[in-house]
Amino acid sequence: MDASKIKENPKEFYDYVITTIWLMGNLTPMRRGTGRYVEQWLALVHRYHGLPIPALKPGFQLDCLNLTFNLETHKNLFLHFVEPSTLMPSAQALVNESAKKPELQKFISLINAKAPPTRSLHFAAKEGNIGLIEELLLEQKTPIDQG
Repeated sequence: MDASKIKENPKEFYDYVITTIWLMGNLTPMRRGTGRYVEQWLALVHRYHGLPIPALKPGFQLDCLNLTFNLETHKNLFLHFVEPSTLMPSAQALVNESAKKPELQKFISLINAKAPPTRSLHFAAKEGNIGLIEELLLEQKTPIDQG
């Protein structure tokens, strides 16, 4: 799949990606932790296709999530574990679609309670959101330039 095809139909791409991640987490336990390998693979597949690399919300680890949910539930919830600002816009539509499923609403509310979208300088800079960058810098208690 090329990037333009993925952007048109992200569901097919993420079905393959999430299935691979789930299988890695469930079938290939690593001595030093599977989570790091799964995260690296996720970044590599996005980089290979020229897509933005999704960042997990703080407090979530892919290997633990893989073991917690069955494959179908994991496919529906996976993008909710990712910072919205790091998703391509067409993938955000998948998040909105899965949020409407009644059987997932309890999980989604727990996810959002644990890790609401981050308001960090990293994500503001990645988005190029100058207003948010200024706002976050003004909220800081210590001066930026100590010199």
